[in-house]
Formats: sequence, C-alpha cells, structure tokens
Amino acid sequence: MKKASLLLIGLLTAAGIVQAQNITMEYIPHHAPDYPQFSVRNVMQQHDGNILTNIFPSFPNPEGSQFPPTYVGNVLYKVSPFTLQVSDSLLFADTINYFFYAKDPQGEGNLRISGEADGDSGAILRISHFSDDDLNIDPSEDVIVPLYEGNGYDLTFHYLIDSRGDVIVEYYTIGQDGTRLGHLARCGLDGTLKHETTIPQNRNFMYALGEYQSSPLKYYQWKINSDQNLVMYLLDENFEQTDSYVFNKNYFVSGDWEEFRFDFNRTFVIPDGDDVLLATAYIRNPYTPDSERGAAVARYELRTMQQKNFVKINDFQSQYEDPRCLCFERATDGSLYFVFREYGDAMTVVKMDGNFNIIWKRYTPAKPYLSIRVHSSLLYDEQGHEKGIYVVGYNRDNPVSQLCYFFLTDESLVNGIGEQDGIRPYSFYPNPAQTELHLQYSPDVQPKQINLYDLQGRLVRSQSKGLESLNMAGLPDGTYTMRVMLEDGTVFSDKVVKE
Repeated sequence: MKKASLLLIGLLTAAGIVQAQNITMEYIPHHAPDYPQFSVRNVMQQHDGNILTNIFPSFPNPEGSQFPPTYVGNVLYKVSPFTLQVSDSLLFADTINYFFYAKDPQGEGNLRISGEADGDSGAILRISHFSDDDLNIDPSEDVIVPLYEGNGYDLTFHYLIDSRGDVIVEYYTIGQDGTRLGHLARCGLDGTLKHETTIPQNRNFMYALGEYQSSPLKYYQWKINSDQNLVMYLLDENFEQTDSYVFNKNYFVSGDWEEFRFDFNRTFVIPDGDDVLLATAYIRNPYTPDSERGAAVARYELRTMQQKNFVKINDFQSQYEDPRCLCFERATDGSLYFVFREYGDAMTVVKMDGNFNIIWKRYTPAKPYLSIRVHSSLLYDEQGHEKGIYVVGYNRDNPVSQLCYFFLTDESLVNGIGEQDGIRPYSFYPNPAQTELHLQYSPDVQPKQINLYDLQGRLVRSQSKGLESLNMAGLPDGTYTMRVMLEDGTVFSDKVVKE
C-alpha cells in the first residue's frame, strides 16, 4: 500500500504550544499527488476520547470544469487529542456523500448513519454499528429503515439524533413534475419508521437541523431569505411549523448603519432557553470608504425579538473580506467558545461567559488554517469530563490539502517559561506598520516587556510601559522580530514589517 504524508496541526493549549508534525500513515492505495484534495464530511469524539474524522479524498476536474471533484473513496482517521497521533485509520470504497457519525445513545460504541437509494424501489436509512476499538463495520448487523418507495430519491441533507434517541433525517425526492420535494422522518434505532412528513417549499434546504428543547420536544431550522435576513423556524415533534422568527440583518449602533453578514457556513445559531444566540460577521457603514468588518455575537429574546446583548469582536479590521466564523459552542456551564478567521488568515479564539464577557482570547499568526468549512464540538477527556472544544477542518494549501486539528482547553493556556509558538494571548495590527504597532491582550494575562530586533539580532526598541503599542517611527523599512514577554516569564516571537 502506498503511503502519503498528511500534516496534522494540533493546537493543544493544555501544553500551551503548537505541535505540528508530519505523520506517515496508511492511506488509500492509489492516493498520490495526482489526487491532492479531500473534504471533511463528519467529525465526532468517541467514548474513549479519540476524534474520528471521515474524509472523502478526490482529484480535481480539469480547470474550468463545471463538475464537482470526483471522489475516490472514504477514509476514517482516529486521532488522539492527548498524544496528537493518528491511532487508527481505515479506507472503504463507499462514496456516499452524506454519512453521519455519532455515539450510540443506547450504550457503548458508535453509529454510522446514511440515507441511500435502494435501487429503483426507493430509499432507505442505513444504521451501522462499530466499536471504539475497531472501525470496521459488519454489514450483516446493519439496521435498515425504509424511507421512501419509488425511483425519485435525490439526496439526504441533514441528520440528528435527538434527546429521545431517535434519528431525524431530512431527505429529498424528485416528483413526477420534476419538483424537488423535501421530507423529514423520525426513525428508531431498531429500524422503525415512526413518522414522516413532506416539507413545505419555503422550508426546503435549510442550513441547520437541531433540537430546540426536549420538553415539549421542538426542533429548529434556519435559512437566509431573499432580503439576506436570517429566518428561524420552530417545529413540533411531528415537524409541523409552530413559529418563525426573522433576524434582521440591519441594525444601528451609535448612529452608524451596521448589518450582519448572514451566510450558511459563516453563521451559527444556538438556542438558549427563551433566547437565541447568534454568531456571525458584520460590516459597519457598508459601501463607504470607512467601512469596517468584524465578527459579532448577539442574544435575542424570541418572544419580543429584542436584542438583549450584542458584542463586536473585531481584532483585525478589514475593508476587504468578511471574517469567517468557524465555531460557536456552548459549554454545559453556559460559557461560550467562539472561533473565527480574519482577513489574512489570522485566527481568533474567544471564551466568554453567558453575558459575553470575555474570559480569555487567543490568536494565531496569519497562516492558512481552516480555510474551508470546519466541524467543531465540545471536547471531553477519557473519563467523559468536559475539557474545552475541538475544531477540525482542512485547507487547500497547494500542492496537497492539509487536515487540521485544534484542541482548545482552559488548562495552562500559557504554559511555563520559555519562548512559545502558535497561539498567542494577544493580537497586533497593522502589519505592515508605518509609525505604530498596536497590541490587544487577553484579559487573563499581563504583558511585562516588548523588545524589537532587526534581522542581525540587534535590539532596536525596548518598552516596559505603554505596552498597548510599539513605536515604529524612525526605523528603517524592513522585517523585524518582536518578542513579547508576559509577567509569568512566557515569551512569544512574531515577525513584524515596517514600511
């Protein structure tokens, strides 16, 4: 079997550093530089704490082709967040695009769930079981749920395992008149089709499917309407619509016209009791020379649709591109994790309390991390205790795509003495700078000193006061090394440019 090298980038804040390493592993037999791309379709954490990632390797079609890439198989990788090593991998030939992986809610082991066309006779939901220790699936043990009779099955769009332990699946069929019809079905893990309904046309192709509350059982879905506003629908246990709410993209802050930039892979919605939390990009004074872009979180009371709280987090202001929100997760204690990528590929990680007060912030240098849609969830240790979050995605940094793993915890966010790399507890801008470089620090750290060195290693600036900015005036144009020391003795190094 041929081997390929895949870059795993682990940002492990329990160690306080970036660990990046090349790992040679068994890959698919015919995987070669001619097949450099893949997409991450599913990510889950097993009972034993390992992260299971399902990717679809592919080779790109010729330049200018209107067809999607051709997939050449499925690969599962089991990665330990504790050792940052691939502990197991498996290739299988299926190329079904809508697998769903989850822990088995009825006990140990895991589930792989997929909606499939069943020849010309309709569609089925296939539920497969496998253990934490063995990724192989025994087809003889699969549970089959009949979804649809006929030859019009199109695709499966969303899966969810709700608090009752049922599988909720959204799938589509093609009617005799060519119209695409959406369906929602409730399936038991024992193979029972418990309920099925056809979705009204206005609810086709929603961007999410989630449980809004467990008692009485309600679900939510959302989409973006023609006015670019976000519309959220609440559904009862039989998937009938009970309410709908419109989150207007336009709002005013201190007299300035601002608007949310709702987007299907850059916007996150979290139900929170009678409220809803939003995380998305925003723009201030659009279509003007002084427009400003950033990321924001907001809390709305659904009953009145009043905005109860709103915080902008725009560490790097940009006039060129909206930030890409990558992750928005709520911990069991109500705290929130928010991850977004700014223009220039710098990434910001924020932990907030339920009122959006920032507990800590961390930043990465400008690297092509997670340039494509990512997957995230809460991170648990081997005993099942909540530890933080994990974020998994990939980028298309030619010539070969890279799979990226970020593990973020509260433990030892900045660790010990010595020079650190990767995640920083501060941001700095602009870079390049002309007269002044500004720094913003996480509220949980204190800076002690900033030194600036030229390429020959000579100290050209040193500050121990006024550490929110660094004077660059009078320095020759060029590249410098900035070293930031914190009160605990930790030192970070960054390249800065004077122009």
